[in-house]
Amino acid sequence: MGQITHKNHYVPQFYLKNWSNNEQTIWTYNILVSDKKVPLWRETAISSTATLKDFYTREINEEEYDDFEKLLNDEFEMCKNCN
Repeated sequence: MGQITHKNHYVPQFYLKNWSNNEQTIWTYNILVSDKKVPLWRETAISSTATLKDFYTREINEEEYDDFEKLLNDEFEMCKNCN
């Protein structure tokens, strides 16, 4: 079996790119701000925005599968005819 993807987006990257000026970053709002010196807004890489570790990973008989993540990636993220 191929390599398992552990960093899964719960908001697709192609969707986040709609709010980007460069298709690499978006501005995110910090909900929890510990100090006045911490900015409310910051520019964040799309690749690390709206992700959870192993969100789509499942385990069957002690073996990990990420087939749903791969399906979403193939059908939506990398879709060549989606416009």
